[in-house]
Amino acid sequence: MRRYRVESGSLRVWHVSEFSRTEIPEASHGQFHQGDTYVIRWPFKVLHVGLRDVPTRNAELLQEQCAYFFWQGSQSKVTEQGAAALMTIELDEERGPQLRVTEGKEPPAFCRLFNGRMVIYSGRRNPGTSTDGTSDTPLKVKLFLVCGEVPTEGFLIEVPPRLSSLRPQGVFLAVQYDTNNSDAFTRPIQKAWLWIGHCVPETNLLTARHVIETLKQSCPSELAADLRSVFEVQQTTDKSVPGDLVSLLNAEGKFSAPLCLDVQPARGPFVIWQLTSSVEQRMAVRRLEYTLQPDSSLMSNSATRLQAFKHQSSSPAGANPFEMAKAVAERLRTSNDACNVPQRNADVYLTFPFLLRELYAVCQPALFLILAGTEAVYLWQGWWPSSVHLKRQQLSSSLRHRSSIGSATSQTSLCEAPSRLMDQPEGDDVAIEPCITGSARSRFYTLRRAALQTAVSLAAKVGSKAWVVYAGLEPPEFLSLFPPFIRTTEASTYFQREEGKVDGQQDFAESLLSSLKAPSYTLVELQQRPLPSDLDATCLEIYLSPEEFQAAFEMPRDQFDQLPGWKKGQLRKQLGLF
Repeated sequence: MRRYRVESGSLRVWHVSEFSRTEIPEASHGQFHQGDTYVIRWPFKVLHVGLRDVPTRNAELLQEQCAYFFWQGSQSKVTEQGAAALMTIELDEERGPQLRVTEGKEPPAFCRLFNGRMVIYSGRRNPGTSTDGTSDTPLKVKLFLVCGEVPTEGFLIEVPPRLSSLRPQGVFLAVQYDTNNSDAFTRPIQKAWLWIGHCVPETNLLTARHVIETLKQSCPSELAADLRSVFEVQQTTDKSVPGDLVSLLNAEGKFSAPLCLDVQPARGPFVIWQLTSSVEQRMAVRRLEYTLQPDSSLMSNSATRLQAFKHQSSSPAGANPFEMAKAVAERLRTSNDACNVPQRNADVYLTFPFLLRELYAVCQPALFLILAGTEAVYLWQGWWPSSVHLKRQQLSSSLRHRSSIGSATSQTSLCEAPSRLMDQPEGDDVAIEPCITGSARSRFYTLRRAALQTAVSLAAKVGSKAWVVYAGLEPPEFLSLFPPFIRTTEASTYFQREEGKVDGQQDFAESLLSSLKAPSYTLVELQQRPLPSDLDATCLEIYLSPEEFQAAFEMPRDQFDQLPGWKKGQLRKQLGLF
C-alpha cells in the first residue's frame, strides 16, 4: 500500500480589506478577527514513503506545492469576502487548491497549521469602528473558549465575558487586563484564569493545557504583552466560579445569570436535522455536519496516546518535521470525509460538535430536530422575520378588504401564488421581500405538526421526552449544548409579543401535538372561503378522510399521488379545491 507524508513550509498570511491587503508578520500568524478576512498561503511537499516511513526520494528534489485558504469571519463584510477571494486568485501563481474557510467551520488541517497558537478575536483587527457600528473599545476582561480535541489542533475563540458563557463541559481562558493601558495591542495582563468545567473530557483538558503552554512561550501581541502565569480553576459543586472572577464576569443585564453549570452533558449521539417541506407536501430532512470531527484513529483513550500528546513539543521547529507532515496528511484526509464519520465511532466525547449560529443562519421560520443523546429530544422553532411579518399583515388586510367588496379574483390569486418564504437568502444585509401568500403560514403549520409527530416518535424510541424550544428564548439546558452565542433580539421579541412566550420556556411536544386540531375536514368545509389559517391552500385534498377522498375523486389516494401535476390541478378545480 502506498504511503505518503506532507512536509510543510513557511506560511504567509495577509489581512484583506476592501481596497488593500497587508501581510502579517510571522509573530501574528493565526490571529484572526471575526470582522475581518484573511488569506493564508500554505506551501508543502508530498513525500512518498515506504513501509519503514523512509522517503524514497530526497525531499529537496521534490517540487513544492501550494494551497490557499481564505478565512472569513462571521462578522466580516461581504465586500471584503469577495476581495479575499479575488486576491486568492491573483496570488495563486502555482494554480493550487483554493479553500474557503468560515469561522467555526475550520477543518482540522487548517487548525493544525498553527500548532495551538490560533486565536479568534471579536471585532476587527484595526481599532476603530466595528462591523455593527459600535466602537471597538478595549475590554477590561476577555473570555476565550478552548476548542479542539487534539492538542495541535486546539485554538481559542473569544466569547462574551459573562457568567452565562460558561459551560460545564468546556474549558475557558479568562484574562484581566491592566486598565491603565488602553492600547489594543500589547496590553499587560493583571491576572489570568483557566476555568475547567466539572465534566470536561481528558482530551479537551490536554488540548487546553497545550494551547496555554504554547501561548506562554510565544504570546501574540493581539492577545497580550505577555502571558506568564495562568491559574487553573476547577469547577466544584460548592463553588463554581472564584469570587474575583465572578465580579469581572457578572455584568448587568438579564443575560448575566449563569447557566445550569451542574447540568450533565448528554451522553450518546448528538445529531441535528433540519426539517423542510417540499411542494409534494413531503417532509425533507437534512442532517447538519459536525463543526470539527476528530479522527478516531488519533483519539485513542490509551494512556500511551494521551501521554504522547501531553509531552509533545509545542514548538514547530523542535518537532520532527516528518512526524508533523504525517499528521497533517492524515488530517487532510479526515477533513474531507469528517462529516461522514458517525460520532459514535469516535473514541471520545465531542463537547461542542455544533454551533447555535447554524440554526439562526438559515432562512426563517425554520424547524430543527435535535437528538441530545438519551437525555432529551428538542424541536427548535424559528421565528417569522419582522419584514415578513409586517408584509404578511399588510397582505392579510388587503385581502380582507377585497373580500368585503366581493372580489373573487383575490381568492384565486391567494391559492395560485406560490410561496417563496423558504427560498429567501440569509443574512442581515439582505432585505427579505418574499411573495407572501395564505399558504405560507399554513404550510409551516403543516410541517410543524409533522415535526412534532417525528419528535414524539423519536423520543419514545430512545426512551426520553420531547420538548419544543423557541428561538431567542431557549432554556439553559438547551443552551448548554452549544458554545456561547449572542442570540438575536428579533426572535425573542416576536415570540414574546406575538405568541406570549417567556424566556426559557419549553413546551412538552406531546401536549402540543394533542392540542392541535385534527387535520381532517369534509369536502364542504374545504370548499368554503375563507379557509382556516392553518391549512395549505395548494393541496387541500390531504385534509380529506380516506372515505371522503375516495368519494370525491373516485380513486384512492395512492392512485391520485401517481398522477401528473396538470391532471391533479384539473381534478382540484372541478371540486373547488384549487
